[in-house]
Amino acid sequence: MDLGLGKVISETREQILYAVNHLPKNSIPAAFEDSIKIIWRHEDMVPMIIEKKLLTINGMPYLEQKLSKREKLRQSTEFIKKFFGNEPLETERNEGWFFIIHIPPGIRYTDFLKEQQRFADAVMGSCLIEREGKAIKVWLSNLQLKTMYHYQFDPNEYQDHYLPVPFGISSRGPIIKDIADTHWFFAGETRYGKSNLIHCIVYSLLLASSKNKQKSYICIVDLKRIEFPEFDEWAWRVTDIKGAVFMLLKITEEIKRREGLFAKARVRKIQDYIYKGYELPFIVLVIDELHRLQDTASQEMLKTILAVGAGFGVIVIGSTQRPSSTIFEKVKFGDLKANFDGKVSFRASTSTDSQIILDNPSASYLPNIKGRAIFQWDCEVEMQTFYFPLSPKEEPQLNKLLAELGQPRFVVKRSEPSDVKPQKGLLPGPKNTRAPGGPLLLDDRSNSYFGF
Repeated sequence: MDLGLGKVISETREQILYAVNHLPKNSIPAAFEDSIKIIWRHEDMVPMIIEKKLLTINGMPYLEQKLSKREKLRQSTEFIKKFFGNEPLETERNEGWFFIIHIPPGIRYTDFLKEQQRFADAVMGSCLIEREGKAIKVWLSNLQLKTMYHYQFDPNEYQDHYLPVPFGISSRGPIIKDIADTHWFFAGETRYGKSNLIHCIVYSLLLASSKNKQKSYICIVDLKRIEFPEFDEWAWRVTDIKGAVFMLLKITEEIKRREGLFAKARVRKIQDYIYKGYELPFIVLVIDELHRLQDTASQEMLKTILAVGAGFGVIVIGSTQRPSSTIFEKVKFGDLKANFDGKVSFRASTSTDSQIILDNPSASYLPNIKGRAIFQWDCEVEMQTFYFPLSPKEEPQLNKLLAELGQPRFVVKRSEPSDVKPQKGLLPGPKNTRAPGGPLLLDDRSNSYFGF
């Protein structure tokens, strides 16, 4: 009799706890807890939530300052209207929750991370997972991203960044990163926003270079010939394999020159060199349609630049549609991919394509929205990339943006390069030559092709 009463009391208690946990304002924690129980239902021990906190009022991320309730509500409303395009109606429908998770022995962090998309689906929103020491931090939000965010960026707000770049908007707000020591790889189906994102990044770097003391020098391999003519006055752009080989050769020569500079200054990377008071621009190499670099010389030089360039201030941004192990003839794509720490994947048609890009199927789950992508670097999160005006009807907006760059820092010398064929070991070719569309700095110096 006592056993039966105890069972009834236990079941009643479970029902009460379940009802409390599934109140509207607890919808995200309840869905998260249920997902954990279902995923690891066959395990003796499951991941445990040791702390949870509602970060927001009406979904305002990062709103943890000590403000009045009215001020928090005002700021959160402004944030949602700006980035998500709708007036928040009910607190429980616009939540942002933060969790700290303890993982028991037998369950690895990577096992937990693989379930990120399932957690996002459970709350009908987004999920971000990070590890800090032995703890796992999880952010869950059911805010819905808009389908377009027009480009907006002020580099003066990021004076502590060497190369500040805006990528887009996630459920936690704008994604602005310093790309000064990271190579980046963009991929995904065509016409979903790769080239537009590159326009945003190139323009942002030029804008920051025009306003801040730290300069960057942009080199663009535009093998489609028509993607980036807007930047011809400010960047070195080549449009064929011959020009690409020449550009890559000059960059490898510059890396070799910087090796000597760093050795004399007794520093290991460009940030240390700048810290000691020397001036040296970063070089950002943008390669659109990476799979079109099919000659041996360019592939070998690109491999070298990816392997050693970041420390010497040479950053590579590569873009292609569907990467595969056979994308190049002479160099394994896996060898190149290992050097791309940062990745952005737009919609992938299959989970296999997403696996090749991100090492997980997340990109294949993306909605059919142009500009929607998975950002993967210090975290992995879904975002909507910024939109850069490029259509003919948007020419006034584009001209207005370009006018902010000021006068070009170099003039363009339209001359054909010598037939440069790098010898084995990537030996330097003829000096004092210029590639088609190659830049000649106004303060050109004989010790460097780039003039610095």
